[in-house]
Amino acid sequence: MLVRLLLAGLLLVTVGCFQTSPEAKRAKHRERGVAYFEKAKYAEALIEYKNVLQIDPKDGDAHYRLALTYMKMGGLTNLQQAFAELSKTVELDAKNSDAQLKLGEMYLLAKEPGKARERADIVLASAPTSSEGLVLRGQSLINEQEFDQGITELKRALELDPKNTRIYLDLARTYMQMKQPVQAEDTLKDAMAISPNAPEIIVALGDLRLFTGKPSEAEAYYLRAIEVAPPPTSSWPTESRKTKSPYWFSGTTTSQSVRRRRPWRATRKRSKPVPRRRQPGTNSLTIISTWAQWTKPRN
Repeated sequence: MLVRLLLAGLLLVTVGCFQTSPEAKRAKHRERGVAYFEKAKYAEALIEYKNVLQIDPKDGDAHYRLALTYMKMGGLTNLQQAFAELSKTVELDAKNSDAQLKLGEMYLLAKEPGKARERADIVLASAPTSSEGLVLRGQSLINEQEFDQGITELKRALELDPKNTRIYLDLARTYMQMKQPVQAEDTLKDAMAISPNAPEIIVALGDLRLFTGKPSEAEAYYLRAIEVAPPPTSSWPTESRKTKSPYWFSGTTTSQSVRRRRPWRATRKRSKPVPRRRQPGTNSLTIISTWAQWTKPRN
């Protein structure tokens, strides 16, 4: 009996030592971080992933998850942190293709297309049929004014992923940069045939009409976009949340483009939220142009 008790005690001590080992602690913090991330509790997830890195600073997966969390939190400071974590991730694990792609996209935002293309080439070296890698490479070439090569890469990506509306938008935007509105419209109509209720495609067609001097036709597209994807029910986003429009082909924000062309007077104050309810004297084109700034494309 005494021997059994001693063996049982020894077993408990062994199990306890195992549970408190660095590997066990790291796994527990990672698990908690994933759970918090899935519940959109990003501040808590950050703490857990940082705990993982305190145990093992060379844990590439923890750096990657930390980067994703910073990206979810948004804001310039957090995006800078995300960039640093993605850089560390690919340094530790060059095979993490998603980290390579996200890092490449950040290089594009920083107007460093050459470095973005390097990331795309790393991904394509191991996965030649990666549509996302081809898109990144195409965007990089386009940003370097290599339009024909960029379009070729985007079309290759479209062959691999024919229902990806983002690629159609990229192609249409490139055609507009090349002053080829007919090709841009054909591309957007092809996208509409695949996804007729995609608001980003509808808004892009409206932007194209506005760009070519047809505001009444543009307004019809914008109103249709409101029907298929109404604006938020609470209130309009404030100026601090404004981002560059993914739809306007000239590279400026949608509202900036509208302000230069519209014959009506703006009613939205730049520093205050604009209610969803239509105000007297506010043209519907003004409303949808404001709304489109904060609506992200959905593939």
